[in-house]
Amino acid sequence: MAFINPNHRGLAYGDGYLQGDGQLGQVVRIVGNDLFAVNTTPTAKSFGILIKDYKNGEMPGIYCMGGVYETDVFEGTVNPGDDLKVSANGKLTAGVQAGEEVIARAVSVSSGNDQVPDAHLITGGKRYGDDPHERAQPGIHGDDSAPDVRGA
Repeated sequence: MAFINPNHRGLAYGDGYLQGDGQLGQVVRIVGNDLFAVNTTPTAKSFGILIKDYKNGEMPGIYCMGGVYETDVFEGTVNPGDDLKVSANGKLTAGVQAGEEVIARAVSVSSGNDQVPDAHLITGGKRYGDDPHERAQPGIHGDDSAPDVRGA
């Protein structure tokens, strides 16, 4: 069963409505005034991660503005230190390319008793590749005005 555990959560936003259905752990973006939709575009700015499953028109709970989370909701292979983006299915995945939004960074990855990989991650968001120094040295953001880890 999918889970997301807020070890050190940021904010939890619980206002507005969801456009379309969404599942626990999927990444959402703002599409209107207090209106959210599952983000399936890696270059689009994300707002946060759904706290549970929601139906179209429901008021969603969204973890946003940073934090440390444990989850098994991701696609593909994720390794410690990987920057994570949104997949075409609205889930976290590795393989960030130039121009895509970094949503989180994996801190650790392990298999639990169910042998399903769990990832501990720090949520944050900054477009990877906007700064030429980032392409040469991933993980160095060159932005002294803001912390490295910011809200999704």
